[in-house]
Amino acid sequence: MRTLSTIILAILFQSTIFGTVQIPDRILYNGKEYDLLRSFPMEYFFEKYPEKRPEWIISLLWRGYVAAFRVKNNQLYLRDIGVLVPNRGGFSLESIFDELFPNQESVKADWITDTLVLPDGKRTRNTRYDSRYEYYILLEIENGNLISEKRLNHREYRRFFRQKQRQKS
Repeated sequence: MRTLSTIILAILFQSTIFGTVQIPDRILYNGKEYDLLRSFPMEYFFEKYPEKRPEWIISLLWRGYVAAFRVKNNQLYLRDIGVLVPNRGGFSLESIFDELFPNQESVKADWITDTLVLPDGKRTRNTRYDSRYEYYILLEIENGNLISEKRLNHREYRRFFRQKQRQKS
């Protein structure tokens, strides 16, 4: 039955199966909610605990989930994680936080050591795969702790991003 459902969904979404823009994770920072740009911090958790990864995957959410984080007292917390569930009108987001972390309100994301990018300000360019913003907030996270924050304009961000890509190669 599961295979049949997957095939039906693939047919329904055939125009977006390849190259679909993904639903971003979210973060609450300094009282404002942002999308996370080009980063999926829960992937570090699922690398450590692959058996906990959600199995439901569709083209607009290849990773199978949407996570919501917050920074509080200079620490990064996971506050929710949800999966898309089919319903009459399409899909809705259903929380699986309690399944992963029973009896907890939020969890310190100590598995994350990365730079999180939050787009800020007006969107200056909007294409399917290349949105640009006036500013970017970069949060340097080490073992779930906020180490530093930088605010960059688009030109400075591009320079930073290129440098980071060179370091990875």
